[in-house]
Amino acid sequence: MEISNSDKIKYYKDKITHLSAGGFVFFESEHDKKLYVALLVKKDGSVMIPKGHIKRHEDVKDAALREVKEELILKENPEIITDLGTDKYTFYLNGDIRKHYKKVYLYVFSVRNKVNISPLEKEDFIEAKWFDFNEALTKITFDRNNLLKARQAYYFHKSVKVYNNLLPIF
Repeated sequence: MEISNSDKIKYYKDKITHLSAGGFVFFESEHDKKLYVALLVKKDGSVMIPKGHIKRHEDVKDAALREVKEELILKENPEIITDLGTDKYTFYLNGDIRKHYKKVYLYVFSVRNKVNISPLEKEDFIEAKWFDFNEALTKITFDRNNLLKARQAYYFHKSVKVYNNLLPIF
């Protein structure tokens, strides 16, 4: 975890709070209708979504988009489908006795093509990979429940966009 003075982190005597954003980037194959999700693999083998600290004076949605693009080294902007809410968890860092509290704002993204992705190596990622959704469920280290919620939100909002113009107007 790389920390900068511009990150939204508050330091207290007995705890540290972090605000982060990121999300689930999906691609749906036109050919076989399989759903893929872009995930990152760390040196320790953990598999996770792209996310990171929100910068001071940065909008949450902008931070999520920035982090997804940075950590997957995406050249174009993925489409934001919807926000997924927040996730909260705690952790400890080596050499720090204070408990860290993290709040992550999650979004669902989509890309039209299975674009090339690469890991951001300075964050200790060794691989960025498009996982078939079912494989992703077995590989993801954290966020399994959020991955399921993200798939549900993806299909719900995708179908609303496709059929919205067919709804009768009263």
